Amino acid sequence: MKQLLAALLTALCFASPCGATVVQLVKAQSANGSATTITITLSGVIAGDFVWVGVYLGSNQVSPTVSDSNGNTVLGAGSWGGNSAGISNGEFYVQSASAGTNTFTIVAASATYIRAFAAEYAGSYTYDTAASPNPGNSASPTTNSVTPGASGELAIALISTSFAGLTFSAWTNSFVQEDTYNTSGTSGVWADLSSAGSGAITASATMSAAKAYVASLALFRASGGSTCTHAGITSAGAIAVPNGTSGSYRLKNGSFGTPDCSTVSYKQTIGNFGVN
Repeated sequence: MKQLLAALLTALCFASPCGATVVQLVKAQSANGSATTITITLSGVIAGDFVWVGVYLGSNQVSPTVSDSNGNTVLGAGSWGGNSAGISNGEFYVQSASAGTNTFTIVAASATYIRAFAAEYAGSYTYDTAASPNPGNSASPTTNSVTPGASGELAIALISTSFAGLTFSAWTNSFVQEDTYNTSGTSGVWADLSSAGSGAITASATMSAAKAYVASLALFRASGGSTCTHAGITSAGAIAVPNGTSGSYRLKNGSFGTPDCSTVSYKQTIGNFGVN
């Protein structure tokens, strides 16, 4: 049923552009402050869908490593950042996920609290840009501002604190709160804006108390566009010119998927990876 719904939504969005749709979401956490590794699993993922992973660490340290059980390339969306209160967070993604079970392993450089969200969005998205993580201390956690490369992009905000019992509400700029965590001395939230405008945007919420936080914001645009210029090699071994909206071609990250003809490198018959 989930696959059928996602397929219908994707078809409708090709016919008439619409915002990003969350197919499923999960969250995971370390049991205490002594963990260096946790896993988080999405089951029944539809081949080619976009997967986002948001990670919080209860200490200000370097970015953790994030890997996928299917060998998909997991990339960072913007920079990892922390604050003087000793917390840090950042966003990661898989542009075009493998079908079935996708388990993500998050490994921190040193033992700490680890919290993570994972979400599957219908369709394939590619990273555009991100605001630098914003550390602050107030009841109105706010990301830094960032300008999308085009209108209609998916914007995802992640806010993390090291205080339990906090709630979040009253998001600005039409952001929709998707999920929260609130256990073991930490609180956090993620929200998204399925179709951002063309101007600079920020994400801000009302927090139930003024506390130290880190707020991140990343932007992604839907893959697919005009017909590519050069022929590529399909997953079936055929030679064809990608049309930007369908077909499975060898991508630069080693997987097969539909290349966006303006941004996603694919294996071309001229012997290299490129776009248009």
